[in-house]
Amino acid sequence: MADVSLVPFRPVAPHPAHRRYRVVGLAAGLGLVAGAGIALVGVLVGLAARGGPPAPAPAPPLAATPPGGGVRVLAVPAYRADLAPRSAPSPSAVTWATRVVSLSSQYGDPQWSATQALGAPDTYPATGDLPTAWAPRTADGGHEFIEVGLPAPTRIRAVVVAETMGAGAITEIDARAAPGGVRERLVSVPVTPGAHVGGAVMRRFDLHGCTEAPVATLTVTLDTRSVAGWNELDAIGVEPCAEE
Repeated sequence: MADVSLVPFRPVAPHPAHRRYRVVGLAAGLGLVAGAGIALVGVLVGLAARGGPPAPAPAPPLAATPPGGGVRVLAVPAYRADLAPRSAPSPSAVTWATRVVSLSSQYGDPQWSATQALGAPDTYPATGDLPTAWAPRTADGGHEFIEVGLPAPTRIRAVVVAETMGAGAITEIDARAAPGGVRERLVSVPVTPGAHVGGAVMRRFDLHGCTEAPVATLTVTLDTRSVAGWNELDAIGVEPCAEE
């Protein structure tokens, strides 16, 4: 076995230049700490003079829900809609559609058929894929429409639609003074792709006046790609104008 000899440790005196560098380094470190402290004191004094940190900007107030329930939509006037005194703005009971005039498609018959959109709501306020509401043949297939007739031609001041699934896909509502007559635009609704109102919604489209000509039929158009999944309507109706 080899011998291992231990060499005793002898501390070496530092070189004078090394001492100088350590002193200079220590002084520089102290200077940085002091500078940071002064800067912090300055910030605190400045905040105290201004009364503390600025308060966050208040959030903008939420828009109030319009009266009548549902979403008010600026309408494109049809039949020279006017705001004359004879177009009394007082609301009356909703008149619901009683017959199907035409449609783009339907999922089944009688379940999910166009006739399920007639009469007063029998699905709303329930929501979901329910057979008592009209559904197009396919989901997300593009533009679909349903045209329904009123019990009798009447001047109207609002259109009411009960949506029970995939609400928010309505893009247009048109009217005819007589079946097969000229179709006039009542409401144009901008739809944002991916938008979703959700749940069961009773939407009221205010025409901001009464139609001058009586309305016999209504056509509701959906962009089914704008709201993913099935888009189903339970009822379509109008608020008639109060006649003098």
